[in-house]
Amino acid sequence: TLVLMLIPFMVGIAAYVLLINPLHERKFMTTITGSKRIRWNRIFISGAVWMALMAAYLFIYKVIDPENFRINNNSSSLLVLVLISFLLIPFQAAFEEIIFRGYLMQGFTLLFAKRFFPLLATSVFFALMHSLNPEVKEYGFLTVMPQYLVFGLVFGIATILDDGIETALGAHAANNIFLCIM
Repeated sequence: TLVLMLIPFMVGIAAYVLLINPLHERKFMTTITGSKRIRWNRIFISGAVWMALMAAYLFIYKVIDPENFRINNNSSSLLVLVLISFLLIPFQAAFEEIIFRGYLMQGFTLLFAKRFFPLLATSVFFALMHSLNPEVKEYGFLTVMPQYLVFGLVFGIATILDDGIETALGAHAANNIFLCIM
């Protein structure tokens, strides 16, 4: 089921790559980075740092409140989940980063003189896109949506400061992989 849920993101990236030039006369790479090449090291380093921060937080929280944790899956299917997560979830995160930070943020920057508006608008859209996620129903809109908004702002600021989506993409993918597995 997880694989089937992730396939549309791969199709979306392929469609974006094929359509960005004919529709906007832009090269795909210009919506990814201000550099000449994708900076893979930034993706991997930001992913590793984000994953380490989440693991540290989880460890501290587990020490503080051990009754709040239980093992849900100790079967071989956990290995399959880990494999699928590391192989396919980066496509989901990449699609979201390409659309929100690579495409929409750049488009809003062309429309509005104030640099803050593209950051805020894409962060709000990013949060609203996640409003149908199961955790929103489970914990409440006003509890979960500010978290998505903050993530959108953090990823947007990283994109602006880094002149590309690579750092945001690595952190986003690491976040989603970690949450899927844990």
